[in-house]
Amino acid sequence: MTPEDVEAAVGRAIDAKLGQFYIDRETHFKDHEFIQGMRKWTEEAKGVVLRSVLKFLTAITILACVAGFILWGREHFGK
Repeated sequence: MTPEDVEAAVGRAIDAKLGQFYIDRETHFKDHEFIQGMRKWTEEAKGVVLRSVLKFLTAITILACVAGFILWGREHFGK
């Protein structure tokens, strides 16, 4: 058997076993573009959620400090 015969035999065996899973190049490329877009969207969404959570926690902390100061002031300085 020549190397070309072996290569052809291996190619036929691969096609026989994996042929049902074949994806053409254009579809494969589009799938990768889609995945890249999803990764970008996920990173952006993570950033938006993190900023929102931090803003919320900051606002709650400020409100708690103001409320605590008001309650402390009422107790120490009268109504």
